[in-house]
Amino acid sequence: MSISLLSLLSPSPTCLSRSLSSSSFSIERASCTTTTSLALNGNLRGRERCGRGMPGSVSFERRLVERAAGGDQPSGVVLEEPTSATGSSGSLNWEAFAAQVSGEWDGYSAEFNFAGEPIQLPSNIVPDAFREWGVEIHDWQTQAPTLAHPEEGHLWYKVIRLHPTVGCEADAATVYSVQVSDVQSNVSALAYHSSGSYTTVWRGKCVTQESKSTGPGKEVTREGDVIELEQCIVHDRKRIRVLQQLGARRRVMIYRETWEGPFRNGESLCGCATGNSAFATQKPLQGDSLAGSWHAELYTAQNLENQQTFISGELIPSGVEDFDRKLADEALYLPKDSWTCLRKSESGNAVVETGWLVQPDQAIVSICEVGSFGDLKAVSLRVEKRIPGK
Repeated sequence: MSISLLSLLSPSPTCLSRSLSSSSFSIERASCTTTTSLALNGNLRGRERCGRGMPGSVSFERRLVERAAGGDQPSGVVLEEPTSATGSSGSLNWEAFAAQVSGEWDGYSAEFNFAGEPIQLPSNIVPDAFREWGVEIHDWQTQAPTLAHPEEGHLWYKVIRLHPTVGCEADAATVYSVQVSDVQSNVSALAYHSSGSYTTVWRGKCVTQESKSTGPGKEVTREGDVIELEQCIVHDRKRIRVLQQLGARRRVMIYRETWEGPFRNGESLCGCATGNSAFATQKPLQGDSLAGSWHAELYTAQNLENQQTFISGELIPSGVEDFDRKLADEALYLPKDSWTCLRKSESGNAVVETGWLVQPDQAIVSICEVGSFGDLKAVSLRVEKRIPGK
């Protein structure tokens, strides 16, 4: 059964936080002033205005409500201390994640430079007919069979890129390359959410070479010490995966995929049957569509410390907030209502915000902080709804 992340919204938490930094990894770096007043119902109400917002495109005003001793249930925006997911709860949530992420994901991928311009596919793989007609090809048609193993934290998938073809004959689809990715092989941490969304950091630059096996197509492996961040956002059996190298020569690879059925290890090529279409040259998201007042449900990853060996952490509810989003100069607006933004934290770490406007009034945003050695310092997921009339 299809489950949307937006349908997983829990009621506003009733436990109150004593530390703003627990709700989001970036709040502690904001400069804030607080005023309090006594409401008619006996509740202490606070308003905290922060000079800087979430790293990325967000600045915000946080409104707090605190329940006085013996007072009624607060009805405003509140924060709660996140609790670690341990024991059977963690296993059950991993099973929920596995049910949503596992399967055959078909779609298209495209690469963009730091200016948001799509990069053409290599000319040697583009059919002669396209070159004769002056048609530029920017999108790969892809398949990504994905499997979350019963063992918590063990996520595996492979990316199959298909040769561009003229026309739409399913039997004309042939494999250009295959890349197998196992998070327990060359990443230090995985943060996951029960909706199927996740964040991880890969080590090594992707290199395409002749296959050493008997399988079809070329083989793509990772070599070197390049750090590449992957953020996956899932909504209503569709997802975007955004991969970007966190170096000086920044490029962004985007996959837009639809769940086509249970996991079959890519045994059949999708041809033109996929419900997606090429998107690289479509109109990018207009930044103005993100401006305004929003309400966000927050999910924060736990247990990401000590990444000497592979660890995984679940993104669990950590509070809510109302905020005003303003446009950021650093934001890279992309086709199909998505964006990404890269900044440096005060400690010199990379802070990356990637978002997807799934509806005009609904967005899902993944934010993470990555250390210089590729370790995930913090990860959060935000499920946002526009506040009407603001």
